[in-house]
Amino acid sequence: MEIEEKAEPSGPEEAVSPPVLTSFVQELAVVGEAPKRASAGAAIPLEVSVKNPSGEVWSAKGVSEEDVRNRVRLGAYWLSAKGEEMPQSADALLAEDLKPGESVKLAFEIKAPDAKGVYILHVSMVQEAVAWFSAKGAKSLDIPMMIE
Repeated sequence: MEIEEKAEPSGPEEAVSPPVLTSFVQELAVVGEAPKRASAGAAIPLEVSVKNPSGEVWSAKGVSEEDVRNRVRLGAYWLSAKGEEMPQSADALLAEDLKPGESVKLAFEIKAPDAKGVYILHVSMVQEAVAWFSAKGAKSLDIPMMIE
């Protein structure tokens, strides 16, 4: 009779990073009505319906809590009338992986720019340390807003 040898664990398990996506497509829509005006410096709440139309799973977690590489999240930032990115930004995390064809509603709050004027709130999914989906050709959700 042969005796099978069992391999001893070689130490702590190495964390595995979620895969880099090959398809950066998204379907985004404001839940309810998008705000058209806000006061300078005000907190603006927004809820967005997010659908994963790709054939890939969007990972809600990165390698670890400290290392969020390849995690997918919803991100937002302001663009000035000249197209310059403003420092105010916000994000919303997926509670769990989003499988192909699935949808979820994500909410966040973003601070309005301090200066009055017309701005665009640019909303897109992001794969951490990889790219904004909109930078890879996906249609973003762009909400024009008058800051008063």
